[in-house]
Order: sequence, then structure tokens, then C-alpha cells
Amino acid sequence: MKTLEARLAELKNESWFEALLVQHAREYGHGKADNLDYGSRNILDKLCVHAGYMPPSEPVRAPIRTEADRLESIYQDLEKTDYYKHIQILLIDYYLPNNTIEMRLTRLNKIGIKISSSGYFCYLKVAKELVKSNL
Repeated sequence: MKTLEARLAELKNESWFEALLVQHAREYGHGKADNLDYGSRNILDKLCVHAGYMPPSEPVRAPIRTEADRLESIYQDLEKTDYYKHIQILLIDYYLPNNTIEMRLTRLNKIGIKISSSGYFCYLKVAKELVKSNL
């Protein structure tokens, strides 16, 4: 059985990791979730979504290596392996936090990832463990 100190340290690490995933979504999520189903969206739709303003395709970034930058390189490395589906599910989960699970599954289906809701959460758990082990 874990001691209270060990459990508190584990909780601190879990909350730090969760905060890191949210920070990555804030820094990198702008526009990427829109591009997941890019083929089905036209310029007028994008103008309506952004109230007549087309944001740049990539956010303006300072040339600083943040923890989110480090996390992005881990995502890119894992996407090149057999864990592509896992990482896409993780990105959808954090890029679209206010969407329902059905909306997320529809987005994934549009990019060729057909999965059930129970499978979604299994892949999400594995993806988080993969990323955490690569930090």
C-alpha cells in the first residue's frame, strides 16, 4: 500500500502532466482541429466560423523551446510509428474539449479513424501513458 507522501507525489505528477497537455492544446491547437476535416470545409465556412477574419494557418510563435514544443516533438515522433491513431485521439480530446464524444468520433471518422466510444477511451489512456513515458 502506498504511503500518503507517495500518493501525493503521484497526484502532483498527474496534475502536472494534465496541465502540460492542456498547455500544448492552447499553443498548438489553433486551427489544427479545423484542418482534421479540411476537405469538407470551404473558405466561406471558415470565414463564418472566424467572423470574417481568416487567422494565419499557424500561430505566430516566439523562438523559445517551451514544454509544449517538447511535447509536440514527442507527438510527431509517435505519429511516425504504429501509434498514429493513439496520438490523433489524444489531440482530438484536447483540441476539442467542449465537443461531445459523438462529435469527436465523427471528426475521427472523417480522417479515416473508425472507432467506438469505448475504444476511444482505451486508445486515449494508452496514448497518455505513451507520452508520459517519453517525457
